[in-house]
Amino acid sequence: MSAKEEQREYIFKRDYKSSMRIWACDLASKLPETVRIDGFDISDAQYPAPGFRPKNVHLYVHDGFEEYPAEFLGQYDIVNARFWLCIINDPDAKPLLQKLLFLVKYTSSHI
Repeated sequence: MSAKEEQREYIFKRDYKSSMRIWACDLASKLPETVRIDGFDISDAQYPAPGFRPKNVHLYVHDGFEEYPAEFLGQYDIVNARFWLCIINDPDAKPLLQKLLFLVKYTSSHI
């Protein structure tokens, strides 16, 4: 990696190396490769290139205010909604949380 790439800045003032730290990628390093980890964000600007992320991590662009595609509904044991507290206002909270609830498998799953 060149010095120029090292100095590139991203949102939240992260440098190139820090931008490679995605929660889903960090989690993948602690779990077996057979565990599938899906990540969603409004933009892929922060995503590491496919060759730089674990093979079991799949990252998608998705607006949390929109319905999730059918293939993701009821698929997850755990849904991590990190940083949502800083973007959600009271009137927005209920519809966003309802959309997250449609992602989990069981009533005993975690958000």
